[in-house]
Amino acid sequence: MEDTFPNTSSSEEISHVSFDAKSFAVRIKENQLTLSRAREDYKHERNCCDVTIRLPRVQQQQAGGSGVGGGGECTVKAHSVILAAYSNYFHGAFTCPLVEKQTKVVTLSHQWNEADLLTILDMIYGGSFELNQDNVFDVLYLADYLLVEHVTAICLEYIKSHLTIEQALELWKVAKRSANAPLIKIAKEFSLRKFSKLVKNRNSGLYDLNSKQLLSIIRQDDLKIRNERTILDCVYDWAVSGQTRESGSRFEDPNFCKLVWQGVRLGRLTRNPTCNCCSFATNRVADSCKCFDIGKVCPLHEPSFEDYPMLNTHVQSCSDCKNSLERLSNQQTFQEFPTNAWKQDPVSSMWYKPRTSYETVVAVGGWNDNSPTATMQIYNPQANSWIKIAGDERSARAYHGLVELNGLLYCVGGFNGTERLNTLLCLDNKTLQWIEKSPMHEKRCYVSVVSLKGFIYAIGGHDGTTRLKTVERYEACSNQWTRMPSMSLVRSDACATTKDGRIYVIGGFDGDSVHNAVEVFDPDDQTWTFAASLSSPRSGVRAISCKGKLCVIGGFNGERRLKTIEILDEQKCVWELQDGCMSVARSNFGIEVFGKYVAVFGGYDDERRQTTAACEVFCFAEGAWFPIAPMPITAGCSALAVVTIKKMNAHFDFVPRSSAESEKSR
Repeated sequence: MEDTFPNTSSSEEISHVSFDAKSFAVRIKENQLTLSRAREDYKHERNCCDVTIRLPRVQQQQAGGSGVGGGGECTVKAHSVILAAYSNYFHGAFTCPLVEKQTKVVTLSHQWNEADLLTILDMIYGGSFELNQDNVFDVLYLADYLLVEHVTAICLEYIKSHLTIEQALELWKVAKRSANAPLIKIAKEFSLRKFSKLVKNRNSGLYDLNSKQLLSIIRQDDLKIRNERTILDCVYDWAVSGQTRESGSRFEDPNFCKLVWQGVRLGRLTRNPTCNCCSFATNRVADSCKCFDIGKVCPLHEPSFEDYPMLNTHVQSCSDCKNSLERLSNQQTFQEFPTNAWKQDPVSSMWYKPRTSYETVVAVGGWNDNSPTATMQIYNPQANSWIKIAGDERSARAYHGLVELNGLLYCVGGFNGTERLNTLLCLDNKTLQWIEKSPMHEKRCYVSVVSLKGFIYAIGGHDGTTRLKTVERYEACSNQWTRMPSMSLVRSDACATTKDGRIYVIGGFDGDSVHNAVEVFDPDDQTWTFAASLSSPRSGVRAISCKGKLCVIGGFNGERRLKTIEILDEQKCVWELQDGCMSVARSNFGIEVFGKYVAVFGGYDDERRQTTAACEVFCFAEGAWFPIAPMPITAGCSALAVVTIKKMNAHFDFVPRSSAESEKSR
């Protein structure tokens, strides 16, 4: 076994196993009658079997429908037409000028288990079969050897859906030894996404790795962690939990210093454990913590390892570590961070390099420069940075809805500058192109949209003539919209969010007045009821559920735009104003949750009387708002739609296409 795990980049990602279903179906259809008869014969008498498969194993478990041949060989009977249709291995054996074509006897060169072969044959013949933790890998390896692609795909999907924390790293090592690319991909993605759980689970095998293996993992850009302190804790726990054969203490391992200074991105530790400041906090008063940027060490808490006694002792006694610590301390004290200095100072540059985020915030469309835009803006919370992707102008819109359903983005309704829309667009994750789906029954801009229990709900809005209280629901598998019970009140420019399996529709405008009323829809009973009203009316408002709390933010009260936040006290059935206010009074902005923060993006700035690019986050622990990186689109935008996708990676899924577009623009 090699000492390191593979470090694949986005350009080297391995595709999932797949097979040509269309050509496969044609082959089967042409021989449908023959296949049907062969299946019946295989299940019962097997009188028409014309192929013998020999397994060169001495000890075999007896299985129904096959016997044990002489000389320690186990034989299984089957039909050549069936095997050739499903297996490229057998198809080649029976069509090429090989001895198997004449004798119809196939001797497998490896020692496979008869039970696994029979499982594959049952899957081929359409009979009942069982995959479990005990046999799935053996079945996979045999199916891969026999080139039975659809069985291989089924096994891989089973492994992917049943993989556990305790199995992931061992699978990664086994897959690497056998050079099984699909298994490596499954194990790697699982381990990196679940790394925080690997750290906490002492049975995960993480602390049994050698130093080179651990370093190859923690150096990965796409580790899913919220704080680099998780990595530092992991390195320390690994060092104190075992010994090496050569030097005894893991602190004396030749690669231990690399684990600390090349594995841990020390410049992106969010804070000292005793500091309660928000990761995004800036410009604090002099006697408080000053976190100059997301993920940067606070200069009032100079980097040290006092919370890690044995590591601190090692650093003080190691000249290389002392030099690295002094360099890091100077950078933090004087706020002189290396920029674009990878070749000149690779180690120091890595201290500040952000890891990629598995929480990707996608902002689509909006009102910009007096017209709707088709631009997509992608925010990486881990790096506090944006990328901008130009969209097809035919999909330009504002005052629309955007939701995620089954890993796909759906854009609902809106206004394209000329007419109100009833269209539904779905984003192709591979091409980043919008695909049109079944349209709604009614045109809707200023629409409120949510996804819940596998459905998309479009609520209220304006059809160009009338403000609406109607509701319709979209089912992706049938690509159909269905009318649902209407709200009690007419609402456009309201907002909707979900909590505890119900839909909350809040505020809005009916053509005469701005609402403070809240209606709740129960999808099981398909009934609407009123809930506690807001403390002030709001349209162009946004609401979201975070940390078990239902939050309503900003909006227009009929006279001015607001910067306040209200949270529902469910026990008292009242909305309570919070002390913290946004820096910008805004309406028609984007809102999303990532990590422990509620974030707002863009919108219409009441003071400046124009769209804004300003973004900020609300930290519940401090009850305060903090600015984050502004949107990259010139002059910002309002009436945009924003959603967080947890299954897409801002670096892998969007950066390559953004870079390609930048090259084209040049």
